[in-house]
Amino acid sequence: MGTRFMASKESLAPAHTRKVILETRDGASNTVKATFHDEIRGSLHLWPALYDGRAVVGSSYQDHVGGLPLADNLKKFSDAEAAGDTSRAVTWAGTGVGLVREELPAADIVTKTRVEARRTIGALQAFAST
Repeated sequence: MGTRFMASKESLAPAHTRKVILETRDGASNTVKATFHDEIRGSLHLWPALYDGRAVVGSSYQDHVGGLPLADNLKKFSDAEAAGDTSRAVTWAGTGVGLVREELPAADIVTKTRVEARRTIGALQAFAST
């Protein structure tokens, strides 16, 4: 749900983050859970080593898996950031990112989620027999 709310109308996430979330399809193949994103952002020690984050695969990660040394990748990242270029920015997102298709008000997201949950629970009650 966090990813969904990041793309809501009330979100304080930067416009480029919301754009990436809305354009990403198939979170299973277009996101990766790794400490790399913390390394590239300089926030590796923000969380205990046990935890890493999931983010949309972007240019920095593609360069990383392509073998670009971390120091060179950090330079490209910081140069892009200094120039206002968001193409190398890290966009945190869950695997459900591909289901986020439109920017909605948060209240609509909550209402829609509640309606869908009730519908699903109602449908599952048919399987409950005592």
